[in-house]
Amino acid sequence: MVSPTTTEPSLAEQDMLVLAAQRGNRSAFAALFQIHHRHLLRFACKFSGDTDSAKDAVQDAWLGMARALPGLRDPRAFRSWLYRRVRWRLLDALRSDKRQAQQTLQDIDDASVTHTDDTTQLAQEQAAERSRLQQAIAQLPSIDRHAIELFYLQQLQINEIAIVLEIPAGTVKSRLNRARTQLRELLADP
Repeated sequence: MVSPTTTEPSLAEQDMLVLAAQRGNRSAFAALFQIHHRHLLRFACKFSGDTDSAKDAVQDAWLGMARALPGLRDPRAFRSWLYRRVRWRLLDALRSDKRQAQQTLQDIDDASVTHTDDTTQLAQEQAAERSRLQQAIAQLPSIDRHAIELFYLQQLQINEIAIVLEIPAGTVKSRLNRARTQLRELLADP
């Protein structure tokens, strides 16, 4: 099992965990859960803007994934497959509630992050810059914001983002490019 203080297993090691979990190995499944759960929660919170909906969607995705895992043919596709399942759950929840999700950039890790010493000028400047960047990202259209969050914050690859968002890889690239351009413009204005 992977502890929070160790580095994440390599892609090959994660593939082996997927294969073991497909054969019913519970400790392999637990390790996959530990590796991906926090990232999925963060993604879901940013996607939906609602922590409760995010938790429900991630839990539903894990339950569904546990049943469907034996049918996954390519262990390399596990991560994008899992993110896509969470996205589907969130979209289903949004449709069933008949309300629009608020897109926010509240970091669910804020409560666990130790606060820096705000008395120093450097810490204040860094906090202001982070806040400014979060506000700029929040102003992006949701289609561009999702691409930025998945690429930079969740560190998914272009092909994985394409699977999660169900769009061609070229479209992901153009959305990332457009979002970067918009961010430069938003951040250029003082």
